[in-house]
Amino acid sequence: MLSRLISGSLGVLFATTVGVAGLTTVATPASADSAPGGEITRSEVLSRAQNWVTRQVKYNLTRASGTLYTDVEGDNRYGPDCSGLVSMAWHITANSGKGGNSTDDFEVWSQTEFLPSLHDLKPGDAILKNGHIELFARWKNPANHTQGAWTYSLNGTGNPDGNGWQEDWAKGPIANWRGQVGDESWSSMQNYRPIRYKKIVDDPAEAPRPLVDSQGTRLTDFDGDGRPDILGLGASGDDLWLIPNTSSSGSPSRGQSIQISSGWRTITKYWLADYDGDGRTDILGTQDPDKLFVWRNISTPGNPSVAPLVSLGTAWNTLAKLVIGDFTGDGKVDIGGVNASTGDQFWVVPNTSTPGNPSRGQSIPMTTGWSTITRFWAADYDRDGKTDLIGLQGTDQMFAWRNTATGGTPSFAPLANLGTGWSSLTKLVLGDFTGDGKVDIAGWTAWNADQLYVVPNTTSGTTLSRGQSIPMSTGWASITSYLVTDYDGDGKTDLLGVQGDDQMLTWRGTHSGGTPGFTALTSLGTAWSTISHIPTAQ
Repeated sequence: MLSRLISGSLGVLFATTVGVAGLTTVATPASADSAPGGEITRSEVLSRAQNWVTRQVKYNLTRASGTLYTDVEGDNRYGPDCSGLVSMAWHITANSGKGGNSTDDFEVWSQTEFLPSLHDLKPGDAILKNGHIELFARWKNPANHTQGAWTYSLNGTGNPDGNGWQEDWAKGPIANWRGQVGDESWSSMQNYRPIRYKKIVDDPAEAPRPLVDSQGTRLTDFDGDGRPDILGLGASGDDLWLIPNTSSSGSPSRGQSIQISSGWRTITKYWLADYDGDGRTDILGTQDPDKLFVWRNISTPGNPSVAPLVSLGTAWNTLAKLVIGDFTGDGKVDIGGVNASTGDQFWVVPNTSTPGNPSRGQSIPMTTGWSTITRFWAADYDRDGKTDLIGLQGTDQMFAWRNTATGGTPSFAPLANLGTGWSSLTKLVLGDFTGDGKVDIAGWTAWNADQLYVVPNTTSGTTLSRGQSIPMSTGWASITSYLVTDYDGDGKTDLLGVQGDDQMLTWRGTHSGGTPGFTALTSLGTAWSTISHIPTAQ
């Protein structure tokens, strides 16, 4: 069982954040946000509240003109106190002359209603008592409300300076720059009444996004310190965070979470790749899903940051099953995919970027006959320096296509058969798990996800092949998502996995001489349920 592997783990590191002055805020093109005083979705309410946390808004109860803070649009000004924060988050116009409603105003305001029970609270509602109000973010445990709630709040300390400023800052579920979090116990919540803004609406139902994209599970170095990091989107999908890697060889560890920017809510799919060829990992993302954008990485070690987005055009909904890799042989990562209507023809969209200037060329049609391929992976399977394609036909048979591109012209050799029986494995990941420098395929038993198998790469020259599956340890059934990288920097491929939805674990690779192996797990802390998606590379 997994519990038997816990020996030697690090102490739990809780996800907190440090303040970073001057972070670049990326204004992602978005569908229309709320109008002042109009209907507003729950996710936008939380995003607006998080904006004040990010901007380090400090508490002041005076509502003097010089103390008011703007909202994210900069069009409205609100008092930097508990009721001003809720007024701003709900985007209301009531009492705009004094910086929004007071707690007394909310008590009798016609646009709010009290809920029958605290259990009826949804994200974006509020809890109100005499003289104080907080925005409800979410339950700490949706299955057990008595474990309390995460909130957005500005509380004050009761010790103002001569201008009314108090040593308290806007806070939320993830700690602010002073280490403060918005946190209410179930017992403390009994002093509050649950209240709802009548114009708040539930977000449209969306297909759930997996924590990790199964097509690409690889982590890369984002802040430029030479160690692969974890990027993560907050629970609302609007704020982007970096969880830095602080490992040394043989000792996996992570640092405090750093918020990079907000405004990512409308991006539906992510890829990580050095798109402009400057040696840094950039972010690519689709919106609508017709548009594709790229955000150049301009980080320095310990200070993650991205440049404003660059559009790579529209009509991306005409392609499906996108893969990222150098398919033209010019050293730049291109984008490949099959036509969305039938899945039968493969296309390559060439990368025409120069460092600092992302761009793409005209799509190049390739061969047909791909409609039976249900999943693609991109990897240099034959170690010739070119990105090959690996594809699963139906659920049981695996093929690989060698990349034979030259001079900027993409091409692939005829398929090589990597055998059948692949339906017996699930959660497939790619990486060098045997220590021979070749990309292997690993997966877990499909019927219970409990035992790990490694399928070794036995390719020689241009002859693509695989060896017999190697059974590894059991006890993996509680791991829901996997990531692959050399996390501790010892030159061997490690595994990371999320246990349940809240704890991140890592297993150091110990493989050598063609024999796969992993150490006992190390914990990278809890509170990972605050991350809704981890962008990865292929």
